[in-house]
Amino acid sequence: MNRTKNELADYAWNPVTGCLKDCRYCYAKKSALRFASDWRRNLAERPKVRQVGANLFELDAPWETTNNRFLNNPTGFMPTIHRYRMDWPQKVKVGSTIMVCTDGDLFGPWVPEDWILQVFAAAEMAPQHQYIFLTQYPVRYQNLANHGVLPQKNNFWYGSTATILSDSVWANEKYNTFVAIEPLLGPFEGDATKTFRKLKWAVIGAETGQNAKKVIPKAGWIQDILTSADAAGTPVFMRSNMESIVGAENMRREKPAAFLQKIPTVEQKKRLWEHCTVCGKYRPMKEMYALLLRRKRGDNPERVAYMCPECYGKFSMKHFEKGEKEDEV
Repeated sequence: MNRTKNELADYAWNPVTGCLKDCRYCYAKKSALRFASDWRRNLAERPKVRQVGANLFELDAPWETTNNRFLNNPTGFMPTIHRYRMDWPQKVKVGSTIMVCTDGDLFGPWVPEDWILQVFAAAEMAPQHQYIFLTQYPVRYQNLANHGVLPQKNNFWYGSTATILSDSVWANEKYNTFVAIEPLLGPFEGDATKTFRKLKWAVIGAETGQNAKKVIPKAGWIQDILTSADAAGTPVFMRSNMESIVGAENMRREKPAAFLQKIPTVEQKKRLWEHCTVCGKYRPMKEMYALLLRRKRGDNPERVAYMCPECYGKFSMKHFEKGEKEDEV
């Protein structure tokens, strides 16, 4: 799992890669094929990669090349489950925002339900994170919900990709659902407020890469979305590629509150948090003052307690005032 330049998340996690839908603006496919080496030859190298269905493959270990390098997508853009990546979220101890399966579509109709459930189970093993799922097949969310296997977790975010209003968007108040309108290719006509009331977030973006500026979102399209979102109280996040269209002063960069919090694990708190020796507040040690004790001259001081800034301020003021009175005497 790597740090990502994606504006919506801190990390990208790809336990499942690949997609069978051919989108002209898909950057992930171009990148995967570019760095896959000769992926057709890779598929012939058994048992490193196993075929488990029509155009479906699985890997149990990272793909190491003869020159001691690793390929992220040795199967090109064929749907592949990378089982060795399932525990990666557990290795990031600080609660972060993770974009799931940026190198494919986890909810495509070709993806076995068992693969999806394995990804859900792996995410649940690291509950300190916020997980962002995004698909062009939101009907799969509803099917999983109907089967009772779609996790109704506060840290699971289910997004639908749309380019115009007629695109399918899964809006369900029982789950954290959102819409990513990117690239915005047409107007959101009619009353979209009803849909936005069931969504907890909206993301807007323009075309990028070779298709940049081929379709420039019109001011009216953008305003209709903002009007509907504001009427529903839904936060709006504009991708950086929207700045040249709406202007820096009109950029909206709102995120749900959950994405702005870094939630430490219990283990991390044990190592990095302490109680104030005066008031007992439990908080990160880096926000507190360490009380040091040197038992005799020449010894290194040792930390014996911590004091929160509020108590330390009162303590310092009390001794300062006492010192002033002694000077007066």
